[in-house]
Amino acid sequence: MTSNEKTVYLDGNVLLAASTLEDKLHDETIEFLDLVRQADWKLIIGTPILLELEQLLYLGDMGWFRLRHALATLPKYEVKVVEDDHRRVLELANLYLEEKVLSERYFANLLILASATLADADYVVSWDSRRMANKSVVSAVNRVNVNRKLREIEVVTPKRLSQIIKEEVL
Repeated sequence: MTSNEKTVYLDGNVLLAASTLEDKLHDETIEFLDLVRQADWKLIIGTPILLELEQLLYLGDMGWFRLRHALATLPKYEVKVVEDDHRRVLELANLYLEEKVLSERYFANLLILASATLADADYVVSWDSRRMANKSVVSAVNRVNVNRKLREIEVVTPKRLSQIIKEEVL
């Protein structure tokens, strides 16, 4: 469909919405994932997402259930797990923290942004529009990335990336 394949890094909340029928964003997330596949773009996650999903284990039986369904989403939508250089991800996340991209309370988000940057993702997709898909966060991340001669990234909601795909690709 397109000769210009893009790489899309999924936040954990996107995987959870896709795998949970009761989630209010489930249908919209499934439509988004189908659209990305139709555009023949690559879907990826990194270690920070696996660590985020691991937290479900502490929720008892329901957590195990949700984890199993979230992990089942990976092969269903051909989501690849990238091999992170953990030292570099941590260094970059700490740089983001020093530059006050987000506060220390949201360090997990900084790890996700660092992982996506180092994986050469074109887009990070998150339903969190307060601390991830937010213009000031994206500007601050890209300011650090440009200074370090790293790739700039876009952080958007699935709804926004669906619009971009429909306008540019399909």
